[in-house]
Amino acid sequence: MRLRTSVVAIVVIVIAGGGVFAVTRKASQRPQQAQAPSVPVVAGTVSTQDVPIYLRGIGTVIAYILVATKEEQFGA
Repeated sequence: MRLRTSVVAIVVIVIAGGGVFAVTRKASQRPQQAQAPSVPVVAGTVSTQDVPIYLRGIGTVIAYILVATKEEQFGA
């Protein structure tokens, strides 16, 4: 019983130490982020038109998982 408690305590200490190490390491190595340049927004006129849709397929489609379905009928 005492050995089991010691092992659990060591595992908890190692996990906590790893968490503290990861948090402090990320905080100290965080690079300075450059601000993205601002993008001007310009209003435009609205128009309604049809947009062509092109459907092209290359290759084949293969299912990752096949599922068998079974019909159920209740009643007569």
